[in-house]
Amino acid sequence: VGNGCCCSCCGAKPGPVLGDQSDGTKFAKQGDRFIEYFVYGSEKPDARVLLQQNGSFGTGWMFSQLTDLHQTLNKLNIKGISITRPGVGYSSMNPGCNLLYWAETDVGAVLEAEGVSRFFLEGVSQGSGEAIAIAYAHHEKLEKLHLIVPMLPWDFSRQNLP
Repeated sequence: VGNGCCCSCCGAKPGPVLGDQSDGTKFAKQGDRFIEYFVYGSEKPDARVLLQQNGSFGTGWMFSQLTDLHQTLNKLNIKGISITRPGVGYSSMNPGCNLLYWAETDVGAVLEAEGVSRFFLEGVSQGSGEAIAIAYAHHEKLEKLHLIVPMLPWDFSRQNLP
């Protein structure tokens, strides 16, 4: 593809999913679909979990490549998980899926695959809307929600302006 992107939305076919990779890439299954996600930070079994959703035009890979983040999470005994959206990177498309359904099914499959019972949640820009959906879908597991430069609907944003 012209821009080098492997995303289905650009018409590319990234190839078969072969299994977990040494760079922290993992895959969960949801029916006949694959969900790409990345794990970084602490590998200790008692580590707390931070689920991070990045902004637009990126995959979960972005957070896994931030060396300072990886080192800080390691020092604090926190395991980071970042999930790639449907149709982006190596995550399968999910036609007709809405944000809440994605949060319930895809995110639920990743949480189950990683054995997550409690987690912190962070959303950046476009990932803020996803984080809100995840918080709603998995509120019983949520410890804290943090939104960074949230991209929210205009009507909602205006309610908080003078």
